Amino acid sequence: MKKLILLFTIFFILSCKDSIQLKDYGKVENFTLVNQDNQKIEFYSLKGKPILLFFGYTHCPDYCPITLSKLTKIYKKLPEEQKPYIVLITVDPERDTPDVLKNYIKKFDGEIIALTGSTEEIQEIAKKLGVYIRIEKKMDHIHVEHNTSTFFLDKDFKIRYIFSFREPEETYFKVFNSYF
Repeated sequence: MKKLILLFTIFFILSCKDSIQLKDYGKVENFTLVNQDNQKIEFYSLKGKPILLFFGYTHCPDYCPITLSKLTKIYKKLPEEQKPYIVLITVDPERDTPDVLKNYIKKFDGEIIALTGSTEEIQEIAKKLGVYIRIEKKMDHIHVEHNTSTFFLDKDFKIRYIFSFREPEETYFKVFNSYF
């Protein structure tokens, strides 16, 4: 009997190594912003696929380009039926116009939807998701601080996992394997 329990335990551990327990952190409410093509887009129009949602900005020297590079790299490695929408919402809407966003996302080899809007719209969305944004203007310099998390949303717009900036690629694949 002990051998059977041991074998079952080993089998269970091995079968779970590529999965992660997904949670329900709540549903993201619908909102409307402007995309990189200067078109209004309702968030709920992005249905049918999971979403990797990231808040960032085009003048970011480190976290944002690293995150978008990682997300597009992961996107390419996923099978077609698991490919998500990659959505960037700017935290710096005064400088990140649709044209600026369009040129910025061209630097990344992937399909990215970049969204902007008024400062108030962005702040409202960020606040509902618990995303911290602080913009400080001093003379000719603008200092921006923001969370560096990436949200994994399921097809029903529920937040199921929150990736930290330092999360390895393997964790993304485990999340996708757990979801699909």
